[in-house]
This record gives sequence, structure tokens and C-alpha cells, in this order.
Amino acid sequence: MLIVWDQQERLRRDLGSSAMRNSAGQAGICPPSCTLQRSLISARRRRRCIAAHSRPNEQNLFAIVQGGLDPALRAISIRDLVARDTPGYAIGGLAGGESKDAFWRMVAISAAGEPVRGRG
Repeated sequence: MLIVWDQQERLRRDLGSSAMRNSAGQAGICPPSCTLQRSLISARRRRRCIAAHSRPNEQNLFAIVQGGLDPALRAISIRDLVARDTPGYAIGGLAGGESKDAFWRMVAISAAGEPVRGRG
């Protein structure tokens, strides 16, 4: 049985999930063209998540920074998610198979571009 993304999010919402996700849903290191495609998919899903977010007092919404190991794609992703002003941010787009140096460099780039949210 194939459950498309919108159905997955509807099921999560109906089951009382505490979070919505907007990632492209694929793991692994891929070439730049693939990383760009995943980043664009993630941006579309982010917009759909925001539109579908009907339980803000019960369900968290975290925008996920994408971009793989490409700092320029990460910057584009960060600008898009900051413009949408979601209540939370997460760092994604890393598979764990990259070198530790590359991983932490992308984490630092991503964290530097995200707004700091205080606890209220």
C-alpha cells in the first residue's frame, strides 16, 4: 500500500502526533542535482505543512533546513524557512555518512542562519 505525503500528515494529525515533518523523506548522500531536487521538494512540503497545521496548541511544527553538503542550498533553505516564521527549526539534509568535518560544518552553517527562539 502506498501512502502519499498528504495522507501521512493527515494520519499523523488524526492520531495526535506531536509534530509534523516536511523533509523530502529520502536518506543518503546524493549528487548536487539530487540535493537540489530534495531541497525543492522539502520547500513545497514545508508550505503544505504550514497550510495544514490546524492544531498549533497541540502539535509542533518544525521547518527543516535542507541542502546536503552545499552551503548555497542551505542558505536558500534557511531564507525560505525563516520567511515562513515557523515556531521551530531543525537541521536536516544530512545522512550521517558524510565525514564528521563536513557534517559539523553544515550544522554550524545551518545553526548560524536560524533565528534563536526563546522558551516562553
